Amino acid sequence: MSGVILSIKDLKVKYGGIEAVKGISFDVREGEIVTLIGANGAGKSSTLRTIAGLVKPAGGSISFKGEEITGADPTEIVKRGITLVPEGRRIFADLTVLENLRIGAYLRHDSLKDDIEWVYSLFPRLKERSWQAGGTLSGGEQQMLAVARALMSRPKLIMMDEPSLGLAPIIVRGIF
Repeated sequence: MSGVILSIKDLKVKYGGIEAVKGISFDVREGEIVTLIGANGAGKSSTLRTIAGLVKPAGGSISFKGEEITGADPTEIVKRGITLVPEGRRIFADLTVLENLRIGAYLRHDSLKDDIEWVYSLFPRLKERSWQAGGTLSGGEQQMLAVARALMSRPKLIMMDEPSLGLAPIIVRGIF
C-alpha cells in the first residue's frame, strides 16, 4: 500500500450555531477505498463538501499529497486532483451527455477524445445516449453520468456522496 494521499485532522464544520462535524480525523492512502458510514445528519456529506472546498471548515486541517488545502477554493481543489460526485447527481439537465462530460474537464487544456472514449467504455449506455439531454436519462444513467463527468478531470482522489442511493443493484455494480 502506498503513502497517505489525504489527511484529515480534527475537522470541524458548522452551519451557524449547528455543529455538523465535531472533530473527525482520518487518512486515506493511495489506492485505498474508504467509506464514511453513519446515520442521516452524522456529517458525511458535510465532510466531503468541506474537503472539496464547497464548505469552509470551522477548525482542523485538510492536507492532500502533503500540502495543506484547508479552506482552498473548489477550483484549486479540482486542479490539485480531488473531485466530488455530489449526492443527488447534480448533472446539467439541459446539456447533452457529451456536454456534461466536457464540463467535467473544464480545467484541462489537452485533448479529451481518449478520456471520453474511456468513460464510454466504462459506461457504454452513455455512449449510446451521448446526444441526449442529461435530464432525460434514467436515475441510474444520471448517476453514471455524474461519475463519468467526475472522471473527466483525471482525479487522483474521487469522492462519491451516496453513489448508490435509489439505484438498482445491477447499476450499482456497474458504477463500482
